[in-house]
Amino acid sequence: MLAGIAGFVDTATFVALHGVFAAHVTGNFVLVGASLVLGTGGVLAKLLTFPVFLIGVAATRIVARRWDAPVKPLLTIQAVLLAAFWIGLVLLGPFADPDDPGLILVAALAVLGMAVQNATMRIAFPTATPTTMMTGNTTGIMMDLADWMTGRLVPDGAARLRRVGQVLLGFAAGCALGAAVLTFIGPIGLVVPVLALAFMIARRA
Repeated sequence: MLAGIAGFVDTATFVALHGVFAAHVTGNFVLVGASLVLGTGGVLAKLLTFPVFLIGVAATRIVARRWDAPVKPLLTIQAVLLAAFWIGLVLLGPFADPDDPGLILVAALAVLGMAVQNATMRIAFPTATPTTMMTGNTTGIMMDLADWMTGRLVPDGAARLRRVGQVLLGFAAGCALGAAVLTFIGPIGLVVPVLALAFMIARRA
């Protein structure tokens, strides 16, 4: 579910906010270089994702110390941030100018939401498969597949392969759903990740 949320939000911000990544923030550096060369604009919004992400992770770490069981409150904070992102995009978008201050604000809210998710995974589920960083997951699953094909898969490799595969499928499904929602429903449909988090919070309760 969290992987699907990350894929959904990353696709939504990339499509609706002129190529801003909310979950894979390091990808924004590549896009900054392309924007500078091509003169397409949006450099400030992409550059700001990195410090916003760092602040979000640090703040999550500090705030999480208030609770013995931080998962539910951290998911609630993420849901509030993504709800603010959704409302901001509906009220202020669409953005014709990639340097629009409203776009920068909305992008920052999405990045903060993903920062909370990244930090929550490290704080509450330190041994779990990352739900936002797919490059490492893809590398791991291909190495395990290579070991499986050559008969050298370690005993716990099959379970790891299954876990990572579920996360990759979840992220890919989230990306597809995000693109479909924006195409056929529009920004109002970006309430989906908020509803997904509300469902997770209710289950956690």
